[in-house]
Amino acid sequence: MKRIFCIILAALMLLLCACSPNGDVSDTQSADSSVSDGEVSDGTSVEESSEGTIDRTIDRSGSKILVSEGCSYTALGTPHSQYADDGTKLTDGVLGSDTGVGWSTSAGTFVLDLGEVKDGLADFNIFLRGGEWGIVAPTKAEYYVSNDRRSWELIGTVEGDGITVTPSYESWLEYSYPMELDESISARYVRFNVSGGGMNYAWAHEIAVWKYEPIENKVVHEFKGTESFSNLTMKNADDDDMGDQGAPGYCVYSIKGFNKAEMTWEMSQVDVNIVGNNGSRVTAYVFLGVNVYDEGGYWMNCCDAGFGYGNDTTGWRLFAATATDENGKRSWFDGGKTLDSSHDYKLTLDTSTKDGWAVLTAYDITLGKVADTMEFYLYGAKADGSNTSYLTDIAIDWTGEQTWIDENGNKTDDGDKVTIAQLGSGMHLKNVRIYDCTLYKDDKSFVWTKELTRVRGIWSDADSIVKAETTKIHHCLEDKEYIVDLDLGTS
Repeated sequence: MKRIFCIILAALMLLLCACSPNGDVSDTQSADSSVSDGEVSDGTSVEESSEGTIDRTIDRSGSKILVSEGCSYTALGTPHSQYADDGTKLTDGVLGSDTGVGWSTSAGTFVLDLGEVKDGLADFNIFLRGGEWGIVAPTKAEYYVSNDRRSWELIGTVEGDGITVTPSYESWLEYSYPMELDESISARYVRFNVSGGGMNYAWAHEIAVWKYEPIENKVVHEFKGTESFSNLTMKNADDDDMGDQGAPGYCVYSIKGFNKAEMTWEMSQVDVNIVGNNGSRVTAYVFLGVNVYDEGGYWMNCCDAGFGYGNDTTGWRLFAATATDENGKRSWFDGGKTLDSSHDYKLTLDTSTKDGWAVLTAYDITLGKVADTMEFYLYGAKADGSNTSYLTDIAIDWTGEQTWIDENGNKTDDGDKVTIAQLGSGMHLKNVRIYDCTLYKDDKSFVWTKELTRVRGIWSDADSIVKAETTKIHHCLEDKEYIVDLDLGTS
């Protein structure tokens, strides 16, 4: 989550409100009261007369479109002074990882306006948080739809085992209430009601509605490289600058002198499993990075920045992590938006805009637009590229108490011993297809050939005690394209 929690709530929160589509404050009755907002029908369809011409089949193999992003909505009550809503936070596309908006209530109601009647609505969710500050999350979510905001149809209820609870920041818990329809529907308005379980607060983050669209004319890149190698055949150079030598991974470092890098990743083709059959977990990463050097040519800082798939298990999101600042402090940045895993992306990491800053951008090739971007502080980096080099990295990272153990169940920080203990767990990151790796200097682009590479690293390597092929690179054309398989195998 965007870690801007800095002040503990001093008093019980008041009822939240947001602006109605015309900018006026509306629906200001108490959220604890019975809210009708028009009549609820007993299954009366909200479809137009053209219903017979609309295909209601849902193909979830297509592109998942967040149709609620950027839409107007109304929530009952009065804004809380410290964590108030500005009318955009609950439809900003950040699913359950931002600060959110809170109000004190035993029931909550939101009304989303999609702007016009939308066809193909398939999936619905509301994201809440509980477990800290005495906040008890609701145990039930009800979903209603309408075309006129007067007559409403109940389309589903999520409670019990249908609620997903995942760990969040510190001892917070993230609650989501996913509902997937068997057939799509059409509606302009969607109402989210949450209640139950002794709920005393509603700490909301997103109200979300999706539809699916077929992916047209998708072209899979043809890899022309012929070189293949693995952790059993490749030996690492003796280089302290090669990064962590822990869980399976592959990394390529450029020579110094560049101030921007790009790579294209066919996310739609990847096969990933971050939860092992023994309860252990990994975090999966596909990213670019920067090394920063001091005037003497020695390493002074670095960042990893790109796609991460972590403990929330909701999917791939942008992240950035820096090793240090002028005070020796590490930093972590989370883009928050879960990317559509059926799409492909171009990732750009740019340190050329100004000294000490980096810009990370994920461009959605499938949709033809920017999916997410972030700017972050990168201590010591010069915009002219004179003290920076870039890298590509595909890796999994051990996480959780159940992972950092050896074969005998003893805690260890030896990555090779952990790898051996996790063999057969089923965790993997396979068919990571990277191509069009490009470096930039003074606005000039350079195909990332092997002449621009300083060193490569693989984990584990041929000298390791790991004797299973956990990391494999194939169809490699150094170093502009390659396919990576990280696989701990199945028992």
